[in-house]
Amino acid sequence: MPIENERLLETLSSLDGVAGQEKTVGEAIAARLREIGLQPETDRMGNITARREPAAGGSPFHALLCAHMDEVGLLITEITADGYLKFSPAGGIDNAVLPAKWVRIGGELPGVVGIKAIHLQKMDERKKLPETDAFYIDIGAASREEAEKQVKLGDMACLVGGWHELGADLVMGKALDDRAGCALLLELLAAEQPCRLTGVFTAQEEIGLRGAQVLANRIQADLVVVLEATAAADVLETEAEETVTCLGRGPVCSLMDAGTIYPPELIKLITDCARTAEIPLQYRRGAAGANDAGALQTAGAGQRVITLSLPCRYIHTMRSVASRTDYANWKKLVINLLERLSSPEESARFSRETSGKDAGKQ
Repeated sequence: MPIENERLLETLSSLDGVAGQEKTVGEAIAARLREIGLQPETDRMGNITARREPAAGGSPFHALLCAHMDEVGLLITEITADGYLKFSPAGGIDNAVLPAKWVRIGGELPGVVGIKAIHLQKMDERKKLPETDAFYIDIGAASREEAEKQVKLGDMACLVGGWHELGADLVMGKALDDRAGCALLLELLAAEQPCRLTGVFTAQEEIGLRGAQVLANRIQADLVVVLEATAAADVLETEAEETVTCLGRGPVCSLMDAGTIYPPELIKLITDCARTAEIPLQYRRGAAGANDAGALQTAGAGQRVITLSLPCRYIHTMRSVASRTDYANWKKLVINLLERLSSPEESARFSRETSGKDAGKQ
């Protein structure tokens, strides 16, 4: 099953936007919003907001949909006398993926992540994963002075990927966490919806949900849906109970994570939507990690929040892999959810005015 606007996802995936430096991604999203007739608003954190009123005769129910723009990367913290760049991770990166990887600094300058050659390592060094301070970035400079002409402290290095097809249904690209969510949100904002829809593309999720914390202080909605990418661990030598999610088995509904306990009534609603529309649905089998829902759920008097995710293998690397069919079913599920929430019965049940009155009912 093809992705309806795969070119959009490919374009967003290719852009560099490490946490705190999402400007390039934000500009592309803002341009797309203007193309579809919406006026983007940017706050001081860099969050981008767009609003779409319901179609004629639609429901006043207000749904807030969020997807984060940023990706993990490397923050330049030191330039050595020999012209090498030392760094700290911006977001969660597994050091095992770093050696010999191509990076891009400031959107243009190429470099490669280096480490002591294995034939120079002592036996005990070979037996453990190197710490971050063992790595450096080589930009071809011969001295600190030469490197400083091209790089400054605080610059971000982005892991470089590329867009490829794998087999009949899979695609591979950089930063699918969470450019996939951004692409889906743009598609939803481009179409008429049965209820009020506010879409927010958040900044700095990967380093502490920072954009969502600002967003949470200024927008209250009847329901918040976080569109995320989540880990699929259906790979070689992984036991079934450790897979968390699997490619090809549909979008993912979270039950709990490190920042959020999701309301049982919302989980049941998502389950009913998927069953009625014959959409495959899986539940996230794990509670590690967190996303923007953690900041949004506890804002003000509290908000109803649910996270619906696209499963991705090799998340937080330059080679994430996702299923076209999962993406199409993810979109279908969100559309069905918005239609369901626009019905008089569900709209009354989940509106802010009834918040807390039916808590725990299923």
